[in-house]
Amino acid sequence: MRAFVQFIAAGVLSLLASAAMAATVTNAQVFAYVAANFPAVFSGAATAGQFQQYDYRLYPATGNVVAVDTVGQLYALGPVTNNLLTAIGPVSAFADQILAWAATQPRSGLVGGAVQGTALNLAAAVTSFAGRNGFNGVDNGSALTATFNAPTDITTDGTNLFILDKSNARIRKIVIATGAVSSLAGNGLAGHVDGAGALASFYAPQGITTDGTHVFVSEEGLVRKVVIATGVVTTLAGRCATPCPTQPAAGALAVLEYIQGITTDGTHVFVASRSTHSIYKIAIATGQTSVLAGGGGPGNQHQGNANGIGTAAAFNVPWGLTTDGGYVYVTESGQIRKIAIATGLVSTVVSALTTPFVLDDKGEASALGTHLGITTDGTYLYATQGTRVRKILIATGATVTLAGSGVDASGVRGNIDGTGSAATFAQLSGIVTDGSSLFLTDGQLHLIRQVK
Repeated sequence: MRAFVQFIAAGVLSLLASAAMAATVTNAQVFAYVAANFPAVFSGAATAGQFQQYDYRLYPATGNVVAVDTVGQLYALGPVTNNLLTAIGPVSAFADQILAWAATQPRSGLVGGAVQGTALNLAAAVTSFAGRNGFNGVDNGSALTATFNAPTDITTDGTNLFILDKSNARIRKIVIATGAVSSLAGNGLAGHVDGAGALASFYAPQGITTDGTHVFVSEEGLVRKVVIATGVVTTLAGRCATPCPTQPAAGALAVLEYIQGITTDGTHVFVASRSTHSIYKIAIATGQTSVLAGGGGPGNQHQGNANGIGTAAAFNVPWGLTTDGGYVYVTESGQIRKIAIATGLVSTVVSALTTPFVLDDKGEASALGTHLGITTDGTYLYATQGTRVRKILIATGATVTLAGSGVDASGVRGNIDGTGSAATFAQLSGIVTDGSSLFLTDGQLHLIRQVK
């Protein structure tokens, strides 16, 4: 423990100068970092508890305790401190190193509006899960009698699917276990009105994600937040092109032009702007907005394909987003990129812009064309590309076509259920996993499709 105390204490002296600018670290992240990096001192199963102002973890195997108090001070207690409560220093002083470590750790559970942690084992069997083929409407009810109108994006908390029903300007909810469809928020009128359920309105909504408590929606100029339990809609960040009935806090009044894809790591929401060719980071707690990567300004001068850190990188009409908690994955014209959340470093996962092209299992350029929707199970990325679903190994970029063939036997797009290339789609966009299946929006047919 003495080495641990000395290590932290030395770090405090050098990092205190930047403590005021340090990122927020949760107690859970502190405890995970300590256990992983000092296993000789904090080993075995831990007992969590609260005592007076301390949130602590007791390790019975060694008798040692690590604790954080209500003002963010870190302490140790146990045999290695001669049973004296020993102050290590403020958590804020070494937040950066904890967050950098956390970014390298695999995540599981609900991340990026999807259930992650285990690679999907799919037979690639495609079925129609909800909606009526070719019929648009706003009917609630059972999965196969309910109707949608050009659903374009989808997310899940593991129990429910949340559908961005674009032409209905509503957020719909489907209970996965029963297929029951209901409306969560929105009234079908185009607008920026906050309120509960059908009192709220959305204007040109584009993307949707969830942290399990809220649904976040990207629309023209704004990011909206919907409480799942109540359907109450508020504005998290952005500005309206025309005066809004309700504006967010001053710190959240960033200009978000033509924002499209959206995802969340539970602390921040990330949105893609196809106008400024940038990815923005928005704090859920405050709405404070900053550029994670890309030029961050309007116009084609910021458009490109350069990798790099933060604003030194360039994107070409970024569209879909997902995250595994360590990286944000971005679909754009001809390629899929990733951004390290901790550093803003942009690199390429797979691209059809290089020579030779990376080929998929069908001999086609794996990223040729534009991927619209994207999700991940933590090992693979799954992306929609018109009438196909692509599966990409994150570690290597190796790509296969999981389902869809582009056209049916008669040479047209369709809605044929089947396995792998025997299935056909009309126009895929959103995609998500609940940890066992993929769910997709087939907007032209007004359907929600399932791959399992």
